[in-house]
Amino acid sequence: LRDQLIGTNEALHYRYDGNGDHWITQYSISSDRTVTVALDRDLHMSFVLIEDPFESVFIQYKSVDEKTGYPNDIEITVKSQPDYKVTIEVTEIRTGGPFNTPFSL
Repeated sequence: LRDQLIGTNEALHYRYDGNGDHWITQYSISSDRTVTVALDRDLHMSFVLIEDPFESVFIQYKSVDEKTGYPNDIEITVKSQPDYKVTIEVTEIRTGGPFNTPFSL
């Protein structure tokens, strides 16, 4: 996800948001859809906010694996149904092997 959202375009510039203690960038992926990406002080993904006129999706990376830096607890919420949350707990992180699979759920 990191390379897909923030690593492929060198024109992306981060600014520091002292109120939220994040490095933040915002860009458009279509004419009416924007993406906001925030990194924490250790430059790990903190959250991704994807917005368009009809919906808003908030993906929060609650914790990371200290050894690999991959997220191991992810929570997804949508604006239209704020009480419904999807929590993804990564139980195993593998960075090697024949398929170079980063993690399994």
